[in-house]
Amino acid sequence: MTPIEQVGDGIRIRPYDSNGNRINTALVSLPEGGLLVLGPGTDLGPDDFEAVDQLGQVRAIVSPGAYHNMGMPAWHARYPEAGLYAPKAAIAHIGKLHKELPPLSDLDALAALLPEGVTVEEAEGMGQPDVHLVTRRDDGVTWFTNEALCNAAAWPKSFPVRMAFKLFRVTPGLNVNTLALMLVRGDKKAIRRYFEAKLEAAPPTRLVPSHGVVDDGPDLAERLREVLGRRL
Repeated sequence: MTPIEQVGDGIRIRPYDSNGNRINTALVSLPEGGLLVLGPGTDLGPDDFEAVDQLGQVRAIVSPGAYHNMGMPAWHARYPEAGLYAPKAAIAHIGKLHKELPPLSDLDALAALLPEGVTVEEAEGMGQPDVHLVTRRDDGVTWFTNEALCNAAAWPKSFPVRMAFKLFRVTPGLNVNTLALMLVRGDKKAIRRYFEAKLEAAPPTRLVPSHGVVDDGPDLAERLREVLGRRL
């Protein structure tokens, strides 16, 4: 059983392993005991799901893009009443990948269910759909990002992946995942403009990336601004 970690007010993560890389499933509390699951992970056993059940009723299972959705069939089997969501441009791909799933809804449908202080949209500049979810709560502003930003605690365990990360200078710590941006055909200038605008509108005090560990602190927005300027 992999422990679920509380990282903020109504915000928890469950890390899982993908080819030696840490990926995070985020669990966000909703009103009236609901839960939103972002990036449904794999390798959950009965004890893991029972731990999720203790946190609330899963009402939304969200793929953060065209990837990180391999656990979606298992989560749907456990929570068949929960809505399934993904960026509009990723829905057809996920449907082909997981033919056993019912039709998914897009982020506009998900946004209609979210309470005040929680917003979801597609990050601009990414060559493939990518979710940017923000929560504003008493303990600060949390960003949930998918492929663009990462915060690895160490180099990847896999030698080929580690060499690729080194080639693209995706070092451990807060960084822009330029390897992922190459793979998804991202527009670096557009991505920088998008996130710099978000830094002005909702400067985060906590980052929950799909790749890596949680980063937080009052200087997070300034550190993100520096990384974006240096790497993009």
